[in-house]
Amino acid sequence: MLSIHWQMPIVVYEFKQHQKLKQSLLNSIQSMPAYSINNITKCDYNSGYTKPYWNILSPAIKLTIHNILSKLDITDGKLSTPWYQQYHTNDSHNWHRHPNCTYNVVYYLELPDNTPPTLLRHPLTKELITPSIHEGSILVFPSCIQHCSPINQSTHRKTIIAFNIE
Repeated sequence: MLSIHWQMPIVVYEFKQHQKLKQSLLNSIQSMPAYSINNITKCDYNSGYTKPYWNILSPAIKLTIHNILSKLDITDGKLSTPWYQQYHTNDSHNWHRHPNCTYNVVYYLELPDNTPPTLLRHPLTKELITPSIHEGSILVFPSCIQHCSPINQSTHRKTIIAFNIE
């Protein structure tokens, strides 16, 4: 009989630069061309657009990610190209994984009350996990974990910036 016990390393980290950078990041995203994919109103995933928000965010978040990775005993992680996603009323992102990487990172730039956070699904038990996050949180989890963004039933917009660690 095979017995498997697997504890998922899920990290939630408070991004200390959030309030300082939030409006600049939102302004930068707002200035970008409108591009939608699947059930997401506005994003730049695989769009080929330049990412001016990353010039604002990367100096601060790279140090934060380095600190998180060191706690996970990872010293050689490389950040992928980032993307943002804005979820309006009735937007969602179906269950998926990110292949060819080790960890997924989600920074919650806007997460008003009543907007849904990312849901995770344990790969063995299929248990649904709702991380305890709020606006300004950074969520890091293994890329083998299926995750989704449930339907945003609120009238408020949710904005995330995501990337992978390879």
